[in-house]
Amino acid sequence: MVKIFFFQGKYGHGEEGWPLIKRCASSLLGFAPDIKVSKNGKPYFARLPKGINLQFSLSNTGDVWGIAFSDYLCGFDAQEERESRWEAVSEKEFTKEENAYVKKKGIEGFYRIWTRKEALGKLTEEGIYRTLSGKKSLVNKKGELKKYILTKEGRVYFYDFYYEASKRICCSFCSKSGNEKIEIVD
Repeated sequence: MVKIFFFQGKYGHGEEGWPLIKRCASSLLGFAPDIKVSKNGKPYFARLPKGINLQFSLSNTGDVWGIAFSDYLCGFDAQEERESRWEAVSEKEFTKEENAYVKKKGIEGFYRIWTRKEALGKLTEEGIYRTLSGKKSLVNKKGELKKYILTKEGRVYFYDFYYEASKRICCSFCSKSGNEKIEIVD
């Protein structure tokens, strides 16, 4: 099960977004679990009842917020596709294969790789900068996005989609499950 809730508004960062997470979790579980933070800074649900494994990942871009919930360890990122220095960032931060993909696909290719790297950094608790510095490419030798990669957590699968709000939002979700069905709740 993967449910991704989307909201528009000003909710704040860090702990200021926790009431939103708890509200969504309550709609799934019937109660609002406590949230703690791991030593690496990743929030998680503490003291869930035995047999319940609910993971989450939060992202925002401007005033659009997305919270992904899954039975598996997960990462989620959402980014508004907007003009920026994306070509320079790709040249500097992406692998050779990823940069070739961006040159072929343009801004859409850039945001697809960027959101995957952000989501992966959330899943692994390494963050975007460590994910960027790693030389594990998200693009295969044929120049296509990989469906999964191998990490120290095992095989991690990617699910990509766009969310249409007042703007076009590029989204990537990743988890250790290769058979996820994603339900959007807005």
